[in-house]
Amino acid sequence: MSNGNIYAFSDEPRGRLPDTSAEVTWKKTANFGPSTIIIDNGSYECRAGYAAQQEPCLTFKNLVYRQKGRNSDPDMILVGMDLENLETLRSQLKSPFDKNVVTQFDAQEMVCDYIFSKLGVTSEEQVDHPVFMSEPIVNPNHCRKYMSELLFECYSTPCIGYYTDALGAWYHSQGKATPNQNALIVSIGYQTTHVIPVVDGAIDQPNVRRISIGGYHLDFFMQRLLQLKYPIHSPVISLSRSEEIVQKHAWIAEHYQDTCTSWLDESFYDKKVNDLFTVLV
Repeated sequence: MSNGNIYAFSDEPRGRLPDTSAEVTWKKTANFGPSTIIIDNGSYECRAGYAAQQEPCLTFKNLVYRQKGRNSDPDMILVGMDLENLETLRSQLKSPFDKNVVTQFDAQEMVCDYIFSKLGVTSEEQVDHPVFMSEPIVNPNHCRKYMSELLFECYSTPCIGYYTDALGAWYHSQGKATPNQNALIVSIGYQTTHVIPVVDGAIDQPNVRRISIGGYHLDFFMQRLLQLKYPIHSPVISLSRSEEIVQKHAWIAEHYQDTCTSWLDESFYDKKVNDLFTVLV
């Protein structure tokens, strides 16, 4: 929230939970049985829902916290929206990902448990819905193998499909028109950026490139800049707050050199300085 030139951080988990009060008619379709569950399994955020819905009904940070129970007490497991304050648990949080590839399948199993629970899957000992899940471009074979084993053996899903979110977004952006046969897709993720050439309607796989820079590095850079500029407030300039500033108050310059030159103009400088807000920390 903001008040005048003072901005107050929310410090609350951001995401979306399913509307449990609504009648979940989208869980089944009239002619095809159980509706497909679509999971956009990102290293920053996970989104899930049913294929019959226009938008994902579940959105949460793809992080897991697990505290072992004492004696015979069960372990305490928190996932997604159950994590009320990330900074207090930051050092103990676990992600299923190493960069953009799923490698921690014990954490991935907790995430899947959370997804199916929140989506209202009530069938005993199995998920009787087909699952369609995203994976990174050129995903290692052993990672796909373990993911398939997890979904088939642990949840007994009837069938599994995989897709690459960058290619799905490219096809979706073209609507009903005939897709362009040649394109250069730049997919900017949280941990990595992929450059994907498409030639004659197919991926030119030998020329796909991965750059280990993504949204996380923008957030971390903002955090370090603020901590260096305001060292007295360094303890409260957390990664979550820096991320909020980047997402809500920063922009990407389409023409970087022109934007830098604009700041040399005195009137432009005065206007922008007057528009700056004071961060309440």
